[in-house]
Amino acid sequence: MQVDSKMFLALVEETGSLMTFDIEASGLNADYGSMLCMSYKNFGSEVKTIVVKQPGNDEELALKAKEILESAKCWLSFNGKMFDIRFINSSLLYYGHPPVDKRHHLDLYFQLKPKIRASRKGLGPLAGWLKLSEGKMGVSQSVWREAPDPVMWKEHKKTLVARCESDVRVLENMYKRTKSFIGEVTR
Repeated sequence: MQVDSKMFLALVEETGSLMTFDIEASGLNADYGSMLCMSYKNFGSEVKTIVVKQPGNDEELALKAKEILESAKCWLSFNGKMFDIRFINSSLLYYGHPPVDKRHHLDLYFQLKPKIRASRKGLGPLAGWLKLSEGKMGVSQSVWREAPDPVMWKEHKKTLVARCESDVRVLENMYKRTKSFIGEVTR
């Protein structure tokens, strides 16, 4: 039985089963980087964040991320299919754990890219173009470069957590604004 996506989204919103999430990592690939934090929120609730204790050792964070994601019926992300879920699963694989069980996944990047004519389709440019109440938080290159160092992590952790939490809020606001463009919700 196929369920209409609008009905499905209304149901997961109403039950708090639509989970917006984002991760920050020390690199773009899990074989040379590690997860630093993950922020998440159920639709309409407050943002929560889990943070690695020490950069380079993200096993506990990856397992907690798996547990949190598997508690939702539907995920909301921006390029999460290509980056966030793959990074989490790669970390889990490295430590010998099974991947995150699949859920319905609403990835706004893939939902909006073919439906709008905008020159830049990243979260930041789209949030600015749509004049959302909060824009994507910028982080300097020095923070990204220094954050994996355990000493510098103490200094930069607050900034990267703020960035991750901001992305989750921006993403939920973008979802609310663009919901009428959403087609099929896939796994």
